[in-house]
Amino acid sequence: MIGLTTEYKLANLLNALSNGEKDIEISRQVLAERSAFEPYTAFKRLTRLATGSLTVYQVVDFLRENSFHVLEKDVRNVFRLYSTSADGRLSYTDFLEVVLPRTNSVLRTICTQRDSYYVADDEVLLYEVEHGLAKIFDKEVALSRKVELLKEDLVSRHDFSLRGTYEALVEAGDGRVDYEAFYSFLQKNSIPVIEKDILALLRRVDVDRDGRVTFSEFCDAITPVDTYYRRIAENAPVQARPIRTATPSRYHSPKKLTNSDYFDYLSESARKSSVRRATSLGRSASPTRLTQSYVASSPRRDLNRSGYQTPTKSRVASPSRGRSPSRLEPTSPMKGFEEDHLAQALREQVELDKELEASRNKLALQEDFNLFDAFRCFDLTEKGYVTKYELKDGLNDIDIFPTSNELYLIQNKYNKDNDGLLK
Repeated sequence: MIGLTTEYKLANLLNALSNGEKDIEISRQVLAERSAFEPYTAFKRLTRLATGSLTVYQVVDFLRENSFHVLEKDVRNVFRLYSTSADGRLSYTDFLEVVLPRTNSVLRTICTQRDSYYVADDEVLLYEVEHGLAKIFDKEVALSRKVELLKEDLVSRHDFSLRGTYEALVEAGDGRVDYEAFYSFLQKNSIPVIEKDILALLRRVDVDRDGRVTFSEFCDAITPVDTYYRRIAENAPVQARPIRTATPSRYHSPKKLTNSDYFDYLSESARKSSVRRATSLGRSASPTRLTQSYVASSPRRDLNRSGYQTPTKSRVASPSRGRSPSRLEPTSPMKGFEEDHLAQALREQVELDKELEASRNKLALQEDFNLFDAFRCFDLTEKGYVTKYELKDGLNDIDIFPTSNELYLIQNKYNKDNDGLLK
C-alpha cells in the first residue's frame, strides 16, 4: 500500500490533468466559434502544403511565429499523446482531436462542415484564428510540462509503485477504476470535484473508451517521459498482493463499445455509482447522469475507427444520442441527461448573476462613482466606444489581467450589435 502523502500527490496529478483538459476545452470552443476557422485549411497552413502529416518542427515554427516560445521536447511530448502513427507525426485525424471541441458535438460538426479555402506558403490565417490555434497548442505544452513535474515528484516517493497507486484507485472504485473510483479517490484526498471534472479526467486517461481505466492506460497516464524517472517508475517494488478486480456485471463492459452503446453504458454505470454513494452515506439521492460531453470526445489512438469527420465533408455523421431512462411522469421532450445538464447550468448562472448584481449595487452606492468617469477609464480619447484592446489595457491599468478567452466572453455578452465595440 502507498502512504497518505503519495496518495495525495497522485490526487494532485489527476486533478491537474482534469483542470488542464477543462481549460484547453474552453480554448477549443472559442476557436471553433470563429466563422473563419476551418480545420482542414488550418491543418494545411501548419504543414505549409508540404506533407500530409504534421511534424514537431512545423508546430514549433508555427508557435514561434505567433510569439509562443516553446521547447522542442515539450511539443514532442504533446505529439506522443495524440499521434497514432508509427513515425510520431500528427495525421489530419489526430489534428482534429487536438483542436476540435470534445464536449460540444454540434459545434464540432459545424466546424468540419465549413468550406475549406487555399492559403499560400507565404500567407497566414486571420489573427483570431492563428492566435486561437496557437493558444491551444501552447496550453497543451504548458499542461504537459506541469504534469511531467508532478509525475516525477510522484514516482520519486519512497513508497511509490505503479501497482500500488493503481490499487489505491481500485479500492476507491470497489474493484474497478471508473467514474466512481476517480470521484471517490479525489474526494477522499480533500479535492472537491463535480461531474464535469471527472469527465475531463476520463477524456485524458480512458484511451480505449470502454468506461474504465485499465492498468496499462493508468501506467501511460502517470509514467514520466524522462528516461531516468521512467526507469524509476518501472523498477519500483511491485505490490505483493494482486490487484482486486470487480465481479463482471452488466455495468462493466470488457470490450470497446459503439457510440450509442457506450453512452448507455456510461449513463447506467454513473446512475448506479451515485446510488451506491448515497446508500453508503445513509441518505437518499437522485441518480446522477453523465452528460453527453464524454461521448462527444474521441479516443486518442483509435480515431480512424471513431467515425469522426474527415476532409471529405459528405462523411460527417450526426452525433449519436443515448436513450434516456424511463420516467413515470410527466414525460419531458428532453433527454434525462439534457435535463440534468440544463438544471446544473441554470443553477450556476443564477449564482453568478446574484454575485454580479450585488457587486453592481455596491459600486453604485459609492459616492464618488459615476458611469461617465468609469467609461473614460477605458475610452481615453473620448471616441464614444471602447475596442477590445482598450478594454484590456484599461483592466491592466487597475491590475486586472484577463485572458483572451475572458475578453472574448465579455465582448460576446455586451457587444449587442456585433461590431466589436463596447459603447
